[in-house]
Order: sequence, then structure tokens, then C-alpha cells
Amino acid sequence: MRTDFDETISRYGCISVTLGEGEVNGIDVIRKRGIGEAAFNKTEICPYSNDCPKEVLLQLKGTRRCSLCSYAVRSIDHLPALVARAKYTLEMLLELSETIDKAEGGYTEQELDMLELERQTLGEDLVGWQFCIETLEMQRIRVVAGDDTRTWLVEKPEIIEQDLQRVAVQTDTTNYILSRIQESIQYPNFQSPSVKAKFDLYRRKILASDPATISEAFSGGMPANPAAECAGVLRSYVAAHKLSIDDVRLLLDTDQHLIGLPNVVRSIRMLDDER
Repeated sequence: MRTDFDETISRYGCISVTLGEGEVNGIDVIRKRGIGEAAFNKTEICPYSNDCPKEVLLQLKGTRRCSLCSYAVRSIDHLPALVARAKYTLEMLLELSETIDKAEGGYTEQELDMLELERQTLGEDLVGWQFCIETLEMQRIRVVAGDDTRTWLVEKPEIIEQDLQRVAVQTDTTNYILSRIQESIQYPNFQSPSVKAKFDLYRRKILASDPATISEAFSGGMPANPAAECAGVLRSYVAAHKLSIDDVRLLLDTDQHLIGLPNVVRSIRMLDDER
């Protein structure tokens, strides 16, 4: 962008979505203010260096609501981070909804109103992230086809060379968590508490499956980066036992890891199940 702004905008399918025709967008602002004033974030380029203008704060009723901001500039390179951010937002929305549904008098009316407002905000943000993803996916298809760019002056965007594809993933919990591991390593800030807990649970299941690492499964609290720890343990276990992806799913979906545990631990588990 510092070398040739307009050419880069074209090559990377950059967009800045506005709701009204003729409105000033983020690309216009960067042209006026200069690229040196912009902040490069995981999910967008902010022409205002992450300092929301007053009109944006009033319009969006809050700060850093980037998914809905008409000044945010995004390229096809932002797609992986946007997908991770959308999943994180959905997870936070589901956790909050569960909290509200189970309130049962544990909150005052004012507190419930605040929680409902937060739920509404997360819902709006989720729609915004999904809209960004779908819009940029259409841009990516155009760029791949050569329809939305003039020439490749230097080289194709790296994301095109990687032949990025959208794939359908079964929606059961194990498949979802496995798909979130690499995203969470790459974008550690986009991990919800529930996903972190699942990473730690799966890590302990794997450790408990091997007699040599049983003690590690019951030691310590949640690691600082549960996604990276889970991925490391999973890679080592898969390599040592030559497991297929189906074997991994079986391990994580069942209580097979309890076979290697001492009888007293299995008895405690059985008592817990009976309760």
C-alpha cells in the first residue's frame, strides 16, 4: 500500500462497505490522510489509527465495533482472521444467552437489561462479521478469476497462491473444536472461555490415554495458551500411535482414555455419572 496504493487496492480486492451511495468510505479516508495514519489490524485496516471518530461512536453506539464500521478497509488477506473472529463472536453470544436463560432470579432487572443489551450488541456484531466474510469471499472469487484486478505487477497475493478454499465441516462439537485449534493458535485473542475449556479438556483426555503421561493429565491448571498446548499434545500422540483423523475423533468423543487410568479414578468417574 505504501508503494502503490491504488494497485494494491485492486490486487487484494480491498473493500470498504458503506450503506449509502456516494458516502465517504475508508479507502477515501486513507487516500486523504495517507497510509501512514492507518492501523493494520488482524481483521481490517483502520484509517483513523484505531481512534474512532465521534460520528462513528454515535452511529454505532460504542467503540471498536469494527464489523459494522463503514471506514474499515478489508482485503481478501483478512478472510481467515474474519472467520475466526465471527466464530469467537458466536461463541460469546451463545455463552451469554445461556447465562441469561439460566439467570432464574440471580440478577436484578437492571442487570438483566444490561445483559440483554450486550446480547443484542454481540448479535449485531456477528451479522457484521458474517457480512464482511461473504462480501470478501465474492471479492476473492473475482480476484482468482482475474475479473477484479488490472494486472499482477509484482506477484499474486499470498492468499491466492495458497489456494484458499471454503470447506464444509460437520457441526458436531469435536469437529468444530478441532477446526478451531489452528485458528486459535494464529489468532489467540479470538478464543472464547468455552473453547479454551474444550482445548484443555481434550489435552487432558489425550494425556490420560497414555500411561506415561497420565499424571500430567491431572496436574496444573489451564495453560496460558490452551490451543497451542492441545495442538502440541495432539500432534505428538497422533505421530506416536499413527492415528487417523477418525481415530482422533473416537478418542475425543468417547471415554476411551479412561481405560488406562487406575481403578480408583474410574470408580470416581462412575460415581459422578450416577449422581
